[in-house]
Amino acid sequence: GQAPAIMVRSGTVRDRRNNEVRVAYSLDGGSSWTSFANEPPAGDGGGHITIAADGKRVIWTPWKSGPWITADFGKRWQKVKGIPDNAVIEADRVDEAIYYGYDGITGKLYISGNGGVEFSEGPQVGEFGDWFRPELHPDPKQSGVVYHTAHWRGMLRWAAGKLVRLGGVESVQTMGLGKGKDGSETPALYVFGKVSGKEGLFRTDNDGRSWQRIDDDAHRFGKVAHITGDPRLYGRVYFAAQGRGIIYGDPK
Repeated sequence: GQAPAIMVRSGTVRDRRNNEVRVAYSLDGGSSWTSFANEPPAGDGGGHITIAADGKRVIWTPWKSGPWITADFGKRWQKVKGIPDNAVIEADRVDEAIYYGYDGITGKLYISGNGGVEFSEGPQVGEFGDWFRPELHPDPKQSGVVYHTAHWRGMLRWAAGKLVRLGGVESVQTMGLGKGKDGSETPALYVFGKVSGKEGLFRTDNDGRSWQRIDDDAHRFGKVAHITGDPRLYGRVYFAAQGRGIIYGDPK
């Protein structure tokens, strides 16, 4: 069987009085959690966190701070270089040396090939810049392939240094990846947003050449805040509906 997943999480502490560390890691797939040794010398908890493909380096971007990197779960931190403080950073899912960054304000992409210590500018996305909740989602099986969203401007796929806009996507509240169809190297993509003039939950199995709506007008679930596909079971989707808990669904 597969080794348990190494996972990281970040959050906030209400009425923080004792310098509680607001970031933690798990070596057993989330069954138990351990606080990092320390926080970086700036920031206000929360923010965004990602871990390298080999589980050895973590980049955390707390609120009001910008990104920091640690190779020993918080015993030592250093400031990440070459990328704006507001950028979203994600680790490649295959190559532990590669990280991606996306500045939603300017629409610029950034790449690190040295384990996240320093970034350099990648393609200029330009008109896709959007400050509202930009997301990056590296392909779980292929290095150098990453999907990203700009809320009001749709969704892009970046592979082999080329950017391609996925057809039909007009706006994205949130997106996620899951296991593709058997025999396919392309992940299933799940979107909560507006596709071809219709708002709802959608899935594509072919990088946006065609989309299937997977909710209906009688089941909207309120506002979907986050969505992801199951990494082992094709077609299963999980999403967090604000005020309604976490919901999952399978194809009929």
